[in-house]
Amino acid sequence: MGVGIVTCHPIFTEDHDLIRAQLRRFVDERVKPHGPKWEEAGFVPREVLREMGELGFFSLRVPEALGGAGLDARASVVLAEEVGRSTHGGFAITVLVHTDMASPHLVSLRHQAPAREVPAGRHGGKDHHRGRRHRARRRLRRGRHPHPRACATATTTC
Repeated sequence: MGVGIVTCHPIFTEDHDLIRAQLRRFVDERVKPHGPKWEEAGFVPREVLREMGELGFFSLRVPEALGGAGLDARASVVLAEEVGRSTHGGFAITVLVHTDMASPHLVSLRHQAPAREVPAGRHGGKDHHRGRRHRARRRLRRGRHPHPRACATATTTC
C-alpha cells in the first residue's frame, strides 16, 4: 500500500488504492487550481478530459479485451469519490457522465457488433458518420427507430 493513502474500507484492494492515489494527484495538480475558472466558464477544457482518457481514468470498467482496465464497480466508486474531492461539480459530473452513462452503452454496442473499419479515402474519413447522425435524427423526428438495422441484428431488443 505504500502510496500514502489509507484504504477507507475493507472492500478496496491495493489496485483501488493505487487508482485513488493517481486520481487524487491528478485532481490536486490539474483540477483544483483551475476549477473555479471552469465553473465560471461553464465547461471543462477538452485537453483535461483527453489527459484523463490517456491516463486510463475513462476506461476503468471497460473490459481488457476492448483496451480498458477491466476493473469492477469499486473502481467507479473510487473515481466518483476522488473527482468529488475537487469540489467542482461541473468537473465531477462531466467525468461521471463519460464513465458511468456513456461508456457502458458504447461497450455494450461494441460487444454486440464489432466495429467496421472505414477507409478514410473511400467515404471521406470521419465525416462519413455525419450523414448517419443526420439520418438518425430525421428518423427520430418521424417517430421511427434511428438505427433499424442495428437493432434487427442485435441479440437484445431496444
